[in-house]
Amino acid sequence: MIRITGGIHRGRKIKSPQGAITRPTPEMVREALFNILCHKVVGSRFLDAFAGTGAVGLEALSRGADFAAFIEKDRTACKVLNENIASLNLMDKSLVLCSDVMESMKKLEKKVESFDIIFLDPPYYENHIALCLDFLQHSSILDPDSIIVIQHAWDISFEHIGFEKIKQKKYGRTIMSFLVKEEKL
Repeated sequence: MIRITGGIHRGRKIKSPQGAITRPTPEMVREALFNILCHKVVGSRFLDAFAGTGAVGLEALSRGADFAAFIEKDRTACKVLNENIASLNLMDKSLVLCSDVMESMKKLEKKVESFDIIFLDPPYYENHIALCLDFLQHSSILDPDSIIVIQHAWDISFEHIGFEKIKQKKYGRTIMSFLVKEEKL
């Protein structure tokens, strides 16, 4: 079981799928993430991509986000994610897209959805970060003041053309990189 670390649902437990379907963000890392984001979360629109259990997006809702969209392509993980949303009574503040991240972000763009905070936690050692950043660089789902947070392995580096890295924190073998869109001159 995974525990929500802060906000109105602090201490509540959520489910995780059996086996190695997901790699939930550890409590310590989630708590550190929200300590860094602090006041930016309240009233925000939050996108949790590669959501797995939804722990990060649910944490954002618990800490005052107005809305969270979750993208997860694994059907079993989506079922558990929907159960977690229902158990916390957050259905009216949530949207779950059970499909590929790129396909889902394009759907969100067509719906004219935009987000203040985008959290990407792709499977390690695959090329998802570059694909997502390439899309987000020109997408309307990214507001000019949006923050992108990428959770990745300590030994992964990636290009972030069009974005400025404003912070990076290491937690064991996990790194959180915080990016904002570069301003055009």
